[in-house]
Amino acid sequence: MKSILRRTFFLLFLILPGLGIAQPSVVISPANPMVCPGDPVTLTAGGVIATSYLWSTGATTNSITVSPQVPTQYWVQSNFLGNISSDTVIVGIYPQLSGNAGNDTTICTPGVTFWLDAGSYGGSNYVWQPFGIISPMYLVSGSGIYSVIITDFNGCNYYDTVKVAYDLPPTITLSSLPDTICKGDPVTFVVNPAILPNYAFFDNGNLVASGPSPTWTSLSLNPGSNITAVGITAAGCTTAVSATAQTMVFSKPLATVEVDTVCEGNATVFFVNAPAGISIQWSGDANLNGNSAILPFTYPSAGNFAWSCLLSNGICDTLISGTALVEAVPAAPLLHDTLVCQGEDAFLIVLETGGIYTWYDQPLGGFSLFSGNQLYLPALSQDQTYYVSSTLGNCTGPRTQVNAAVSIPPVADFTALPDTGQVMYYPNSTVNLTNLSFGGSQFQWDFGDGTSSNEFEASHFYPEAGFYAVSLIVTNGDGCADTLQKGNFEVRKLERVFVPNAFSPNGDGMNDRFELVVLGYADWDLQIFDRWGNLVFDNGGLGDNFWTGERNGKALTEGVYAFLLVLHDLEGKAYERRGSVTLIR
Repeated sequence: MKSILRRTFFLLFLILPGLGIAQPSVVISPANPMVCPGDPVTLTAGGVIATSYLWSTGATTNSITVSPQVPTQYWVQSNFLGNISSDTVIVGIYPQLSGNAGNDTTICTPGVTFWLDAGSYGGSNYVWQPFGIISPMYLVSGSGIYSVIITDFNGCNYYDTVKVAYDLPPTITLSSLPDTICKGDPVTFVVNPAILPNYAFFDNGNLVASGPSPTWTSLSLNPGSNITAVGITAAGCTTAVSATAQTMVFSKPLATVEVDTVCEGNATVFFVNAPAGISIQWSGDANLNGNSAILPFTYPSAGNFAWSCLLSNGICDTLISGTALVEAVPAAPLLHDTLVCQGEDAFLIVLETGGIYTWYDQPLGGFSLFSGNQLYLPALSQDQTYYVSSTLGNCTGPRTQVNAAVSIPPVADFTALPDTGQVMYYPNSTVNLTNLSFGGSQFQWDFGDGTSSNEFEASHFYPEAGFYAVSLIVTNGDGCADTLQKGNFEVRKLERVFVPNAFSPNGDGMNDRFELVVLGYADWDLQIFDRWGNLVFDNGGLGDNFWTGERNGKALTEGVYAFLLVLHDLEGKAYERRGSVTLIR
């Protein structure tokens, strides 16, 4: 029977939408509940038959459990065969209590009690543990962890916990070793028992050391110092009474010591400035020894020498030590004399490097002229003497003398015959040179045509036409030279040819021959041709320079005749010249 009713109900829900009858909506319960912060609450979807659910949290069950900390809205959708309905609720949160039952506390003093009070929460009920004391307040008299549950008027519970520790440090003592010192000597203070994690040491109330060590060593204890110490527990509690120890501190003698820095060979002066009644004892390298406030001492060489000065006031000693510096004196600089020609620049150069070099005009004293490793002397005209020393650190060595000698250059002079301005005609083209120089030992002639001579006097033949300058370089034994040049010397060749254009061999003594004028050539060939090209005269290379108008002793007729003239110069080169001449009867 129940199964029939279920089927009928199901069919009815299938039919109702088709009949236009309204369907029921899903309902969330409880509706808008209130909860304590963080408490759980279960929300259930009801009022309908649904095939599926979807909550705002993403859940798909018909109920969910939530624990909101603040007021939060939740919704659900139900689905029954495509019919969707929804509902929304807000889960409210009761106002949250706030307060403080007390801070965690460490008690450093025995017998101290105090109250923990949770009343600031404003709850309706308070329960303390341990012992279940029901009260807003709780009296603490020992170490432990104390917790309280506070219930407000809405039934919400709150919790608070306070940790209380009693940390009581032990009694300590302080001792010093030794109990009498000179100022600056070490003294060690020791705490007993050494069972605490930290200690603090004070000098006349001022913190001077702290840490886990139960000992403290001082090198700067002053007369009248009062040293105290406290122990500190892990919780920070200090011993109730400070341990005290005193050490008798005597002052050491005070003094200042001065030591000269000197050059080798000079006495080093040790000077101590100390009050009256102080004894002094010097010691150190090279058998340094003495007990006076001022002690001159000469070391055997350059170098660094250790020294010490022991001061005593009868109770305490002060030892002052240091190093005395004795600087080496540099040797005299090494350099050479120099020789220059008069009027040339000179350089005086130190041959070594190192140190600072200073130039003077006197072997001792005098004026400082220059600082550097070379002295420049421009256009030196006479011999000069200078002195140079080397300085290393604070020490200056002896001076070295150096000379700059001046050599007087020779004077070049000569005469020429023929002199410049006169034309020489080849082959009479020899110039004779007379040396008038003085002060020289070597001579070098340059004739201007690529040739030269080192004779004292010279003559030179010019085989080519041109303009030539002659130079004479005169050098003395120091290498100083003077040069004289003369020019121009002009050489010309007599290359002149005159050929007449007509002649009349009629025996009247005038122009009876066809006569050539040839100058400056070694020889020549002359040939005469008639108008038909027949050779009528040939001098045969004999150099004959005329033609009488005959052929083989027979006079030729008037007319125009051609000539060929071949000239040969001194070097054998040939030059042709052609023309014509008229024979007149």
